[in-house]
Amino acid sequence: MLARDVLPNSDRAARDEDDDGVLAQPLVLVADDDPDFRTVLVRTLAHLGLRVAEVESGNALIAALGGAKNGNAVPDLIITDNHMPGCSGLTALAIMQEAGLDTPVILMTGFRDSVTASRAHRYGAIAMLQKPFDVDELRATIARALIV
Repeated sequence: MLARDVLPNSDRAARDEDDDGVLAQPLVLVADDDPDFRTVLVRTLAHLGLRVAEVESGNALIAALGGAKNGNAVPDLIITDNHMPGCSGLTALAIMQEAGLDTPVILMTGFRDSVTASRAHRYGAIAMLQKPFDVDELRATIARALIV
């Protein structure tokens, strides 16, 4: 079961909004089993001025979100691959939805199809990006996700 607890006081300042209603220096949690792709994505997000945490699987994503009840920071955005061993991105989305977690999620996939897109929407993904995607597409999707 996931818990969405309050961030520790030291992290609250980073969650303040800027003048455009976008969270200032938000925390993004990246889940992808491909270490090379994950490294590039994490570096890209950091270059965009985001704080980034990363995990290597859907199971680790669920564990990290469950750690919020132990004082870990709750991410402002989750970017997850769909096809991962163990818990897929769609399964993680379903678990998050069932737990009432309302963190925006961007689902990435190299194998986009209408069934996956439909399920992603039903489980609450705010967007679905097909790999490979360009930085401008990623930046625009993140900007839409972080408007509060």
